[in-house]
Amino acid sequence: MKNILLRTIRRQRGWSQKQLADFACVSLSTIERAERGETIRVDNIERICVCLQKSPEELGLIKTENQEINRYKANKTVVNLVDGLTNASSVIDTSFEERLSKALAKPASIDSQVLQGLEYITNSYWQLRSGLGYSSLIKGFLGHLGTVEQLLKHAYSPSVHVHLCSIVSEIAQCIGAIYFDMSNYSLAKPYYKVSIEAAREANNHILWVISLGRMSSLPIYNNKSHEAIPFLQEAQRVAIFHSSPQVKAWLASLEAEAQANLHNRAYCMQLLGHAERALENVKQEESPFDVKFDYARLAGYKGICYLYLQKPKEALEALNESVKSIDSIAVRQRSIITADIAAAYTQMEEIPAACSSASQALELNRSTKSSLVLQRLRKVRTSMRPWEATQIVKDFDAQMLLHTTLL
Repeated sequence: MKNILLRTIRRQRGWSQKQLADFACVSLSTIERAERGETIRVDNIERICVCLQKSPEELGLIKTENQEINRYKANKTVVNLVDGLTNASSVIDTSFEERLSKALAKPASIDSQVLQGLEYITNSYWQLRSGLGYSSLIKGFLGHLGTVEQLLKHAYSPSVHVHLCSIVSEIAQCIGAIYFDMSNYSLAKPYYKVSIEAAREANNHILWVISLGRMSSLPIYNNKSHEAIPFLQEAQRVAIFHSSPQVKAWLASLEAEAQANLHNRAYCMQLLGHAERALENVKQEESPFDVKFDYARLAGYKGICYLYLQKPKEALEALNESVKSIDSIAVRQRSIITADIAAAYTQMEEIPAACSSASQALELNRSTKSSLVLQRLRKVRTSMRPWEATQIVKDFDAQMLLHTTLL
């Protein structure tokens, strides 16, 4: 029996079978078989579901209902930030709301308390990411950015203008980070650009450096690491006199990852050495604009560098050190490192251990709902193709499908 559901949803998007195949990273023959109602592999079902943002049932790709999925959907009560700033009233006192309304109506009335309140909203939203997941925050942040943008359209004293530009830079940086976590690099890029330009306008060197560092991650993760180098060079130039040792260590580690991806082993190792020496001068209280960089995170960067360099044993040693040391509340970071451990085991062809670590990463990702983790795990799964007929890999495919549907 033909799969009318999949064909109808594909046509609603205006896509050909070839376009859906390209977008979902599957073969054209897979889409053709699926629309004929034939059975396709579990990992291909998962890719099509992610691409179309539908469940397997909605696409007619599996015939039986999964009780765990249905139970999860029935009980799902994640806080929705669709209404933007209106939902922030629970954390903002009435006096601030009145002051903000007055500032929007009569821009000349803006004062320090309004500016502090806008900063408080930014920080409060960002703290929610560990509980709600990054993607749940996007509409709230976009609404918040719109409010500050409206204020910026009016003339203020230089000090207020500078303060608003810093707030815009930080909000845009958060939005870019959310889209980055969603693996939507094309949408992350313009917000990082806004963050960089707003930081420059505010002459806020720390925000400027961090925005450049975050921008560099986009080409690194898009397999264009050579494009990351100019951003990192500019960031390091500004950072010489204006950033903490912690930020300098982070920038060196980012460039090490880029150089490893370009197979420049000697320079990569040199940069990791720079990062380690910079961390020796970090004070305990330093953590500018959520750049929480320490020895545990440096070990994670060492691990991914060794993976790029095809040194899985060295990678595994560094990653195990990282996962043991990292803050227990940094669940997203732990899930990323655990996914990288799975990649190391796969390079070593130890597939049972790889599947075990990959399953742990999936479990950790249930709370943070990070697409970045899923992207890493899909790469791990692609590396497992020689073993995809084994039961342990089939079991992992089923876990991936379930996890994607729950998200």
